[in-house]
Amino acid sequence: MLRRIYDSSRSCLDAKVVLLWIGANDTWLPQRLDIYEDNIRQIINVLKNNHEKVGVGLLPPIIGPGLPNYPRDSQDQVDKFNDIIVKVAGESGCFLADFRNLGNYIIDTVHFNHEGYEKVAEIWYKALKKEKIC
Repeated sequence: MLRRIYDSSRSCLDAKVVLLWIGANDTWLPQRLDIYEDNIRQIINVLKNNHEKVGVGLLPPIIGPGLPNYPRDSQDQVDKFNDIIVKVAGESGCFLADFRNLGNYIIDTVHFNHEGYEKVAEIWYKALKKEKIC
């Protein structure tokens, strides 16, 4: 995945801002937190090397039961992932977009309904506006 992010990042060097929002789908597999942190750090470093600003989205809640492959303790994993995102983004000078309060819009454990995606766009817009990017 890092290679794909590197290639994508290098393919659009004129982009001043990159928005990163990944990890919710990863909560269905057990993953060591130190590996997750290292992965996020590497991804952010690649993006920071190629772009002026990087925004990172906090993961929304896992609402279940929904998709059967998500374990019942997925929310615990999401909370830990979000703690790591806050830490690494802060250390890297990234701005955050907080999607943790969008549980009412989840339709199948991790995906939003139409209104939810409108809220996602609104939250990204507010984060960009706060950074004086738009």
